[in-house]
Amino acid sequence: MGVSGSGSQRRPLAAAMLAGIAAATAIANSSPTALPFSLIPTGWSIYLLAFSAVVAGYLLYTAQCHSKSINATLKATLKALAAVVLVLSLDIPLGRLSYNNYELAKLRDLKAKMPQIVANTLIRRHDTNNDNVLSGSELLGFEGFGDNKDGKDGATVGAEALIDFSKTERARACKRNKNGDDDDVYCTTYCDEVYSAAELRQESLHRVRRQNPIAGFYSEVFDSRRGVDQKLKLKRLFDNRTCQRILRSVDKSNAMVNMFCALWYVFAVMCLGWLLIGNKNDKKDP
Repeated sequence: MGVSGSGSQRRPLAAAMLAGIAAATAIANSSPTALPFSLIPTGWSIYLLAFSAVVAGYLLYTAQCHSKSINATLKATLKALAAVVLVLSLDIPLGRLSYNNYELAKLRDLKAKMPQIVANTLIRRHDTNNDNVLSGSELLGFEGFGDNKDGKDGATVGAEALIDFSKTERARACKRNKNGDDDDVYCTTYCDEVYSAAELRQESLHRVRRQNPIAGFYSEVFDSRRGVDQKLKLKRLFDNRTCQRILRSVDKSNAMVNMFCALWYVFAVMCLGWLLIGNKNDKKDP
């Protein structure tokens, strides 16, 4: 006599398992402005996957364990473990999906606003007259602005000119001064803001790895195989690259890793479906 229960008893469990996987996928795929799943913390996806994994393991075990024989019990246990592993492995592509669609979306918005952010920061830092423009001695270090090229009294510049300046060759050559004593106030401020954006990317990366522990573990392994130390990554980037080049890639992700995660998601779901549907054709032990 089997312990698998009738199909009507198993269907609600199968539906609950699929709903858990679907909800976890929807949460990971949500953008910062999408509703309603953007209201749910992205870290909840691992709990939904854990629930689905337990249900999948139970379904596979009860469907396979038709007798008390050692062979039947072993077969049921192995299939149940395979189902649990497949469901939990979805944390890898879902973690990547959450990083690309949620965390990097915020960085893309910040990147688009960077010229305005830099201009506003410069105005706030150097506008001693509180008139929302830079003039006279406030313009020291901003050669090329206004009517007076040397920054003496008479030259004025507003935020719009500072935004346009971000497109010049001089802006493209800016690098972060490690000693913090750069006389070029524009480059100093520009690189400080880019550094803040790069720090935000690192914080987002570590947050996703904490919320998706399985994905985080394999990401650490992947980093170690490539010789990448996330703690030293920012220092090396700003030592060797211009700030504008770093800003261009602040919202980018590894295309090969994205492709692998997409293929793994399809593979894992197909294998899980094969395990579950294949039980219908299994013969019960007497």
